[in-house]
Amino acid sequence: MPDAGITMEAAIPCPTQDKRFTPKQKQEYREILSKCSMSTINANKHSVEAYHIRNKYMVDNASLVIAVLSLNSGGAMKTIENAKEQGKEVVMLQPE
Repeated sequence: MPDAGITMEAAIPCPTQDKRFTPKQKQEYREILSKCSMSTINANKHSVEAYHIRNKYMVDNASLVIAVLSLNSGGAMKTIENAKEQGKEVVMLQPE
Protein backbone atom coordinates (compact mmCIF):
# COMPACT_ATOMS: atom_id res chain seq x y z
CA MET A 1 0.00 0.00 0.00
CA PRO A 2 1.46 3.41 -0.92
CA ASP A 3 2.32 5.87 1.83
CA ALA A 4 -0.59 8.32 2.04
CA GLY A 5 1.53 10.86 3.92
CA ILE A 6 -0.47 10.29 7.09
CA THR A 7 1.40 10.21 10.36
CA MET A 8 0.27 9.77 13.94
CA GLU A 9 2.05 11.75 16.60
CA ALA A 10 1.51 11.34 20.32
CA ALA A 11 1.35 14.79 21.90
CA ILE A 12 2.04 13.97 25.53
CA PRO A 13 1.39 16.68 28.13
CA CYS A 14 4.18 15.51 30.49
CA PRO A 15 6.50 12.54 31.11
CA THR A 16 4.30 11.23 33.94
CA GLN A 17 1.11 11.20 31.82
CA ASP A 18 0.42 7.55 32.67
CA LYS A 19 1.34 7.73 36.38
CA ARG A 20 -2.23 7.22 37.62
CA PHE A 21 -3.32 4.81 34.88
CA THR A 22 -4.36 1.29 35.79
CA PRO A 23 -2.08 -1.51 34.54
CA LYS A 24 -4.54 -2.17 31.68
CA GLN A 25 -4.64 1.53 30.73
CA LYS A 26 -0.82 1.67 30.82
CA GLN A 27 -0.65 -1.32 28.47
CA GLU A 28 -3.15 0.28 26.05
CA TYR A 29 -1.26 3.59 26.28
CA ARG A 30 2.05 1.92 25.41
CA GLU A 31 0.44 0.04 22.51
CA ILE A 32 -0.89 3.30 21.08
CA LEU A 33 2.50 4.99 21.52
CA SER A 34 4.20 2.11 19.70
CA LYS A 35 2.03 2.83 16.63
CA CYS A 36 2.96 6.52 16.51
CA SER A 37 5.49 7.86 14.04
CA MET A 38 6.77 10.20 16.74
CA SER A 39 5.93 11.57 20.16
CA THR A 40 6.33 15.01 21.65
CA ILE A 41 6.35 15.85 25.35
CA ASN A 42 5.04 19.37 25.81
CA ALA A 43 5.91 20.17 29.45
CA ASN A 44 8.29 18.96 32.16
CA LYS A 45 5.75 18.28 34.89
CA HIS A 46 2.10 17.37 35.33
CA SER A 47 -0.12 20.46 35.57
CA VAL A 48 -3.27 21.93 34.09
CA GLU A 49 -1.03 24.22 32.05
CA ALA A 50 0.73 21.18 30.55
CA TYR A 51 -2.61 20.10 29.05
CA HIS A 52 -3.29 23.59 27.68
CA ILE A 53 0.16 23.65 26.06
CA ARG A 54 -0.39 20.15 24.62
CA ASN A 55 -3.83 21.03 23.24
CA LYS A 56 -2.53 24.19 21.57
CA TYR A 57 0.40 22.23 20.11
CA MET A 58 -1.96 19.61 18.65
CA VAL A 59 -4.14 22.19 16.91
CA ASP A 60 -1.23 24.31 15.71
CA ASN A 61 0.40 21.25 14.10
CA ALA A 62 -2.66 19.46 12.72
CA SER A 63 -4.01 19.60 9.20
CA LEU A 64 -7.20 17.85 10.36
CA VAL A 65 -8.68 17.61 13.86
CA ILE A 66 -10.63 14.47 14.77
CA ALA A 67 -12.41 14.78 18.11
CA VAL A 68 -14.47 12.58 20.39
CA LEU A 69 -16.37 14.82 22.76
CA SER A 70 -18.49 13.60 25.67
CA LEU A 71 -19.06 17.03 27.27
CA ASN A 72 -19.83 20.38 25.70
CA SER A 73 -17.40 22.18 27.99
CA GLY A 74 -13.85 21.90 29.27
CA GLY A 75 -10.47 21.52 27.63
CA ALA A 76 -11.61 19.35 24.74
CA MET A 77 -14.32 21.81 23.75
CA LYS A 78 -11.88 24.73 24.00
CA THR A 79 -9.45 22.80 21.80
CA ILE A 80 -12.17 22.27 19.17
CA GLU A 81 -13.11 25.96 19.31
CA ASN A 82 -9.43 26.89 18.86
CA ALA A 83 -9.19 24.58 15.83
CA LYS A 84 -12.27 26.15 14.24
CA GLU A 85 -10.92 29.66 14.92
CA GLN A 86 -7.74 28.64 13.05
CA GLY A 87 -9.85 27.42 10.14
CA LYS A 88 -8.95 23.77 10.69
CA GLU A 89 -11.32 21.06 9.51
CA VAL A 90 -12.88 19.36 12.54
CA VAL A 91 -14.44 15.90 12.34
CA MET A 92 -16.58 14.99 15.34
CA LEU A 93 -17.00 11.35 16.35
CA GLN A 94 -19.70 10.26 18.79
CA PRO A 95 -18.59 8.30 21.88
CA GLU A 96 -20.29 4.96 22.47
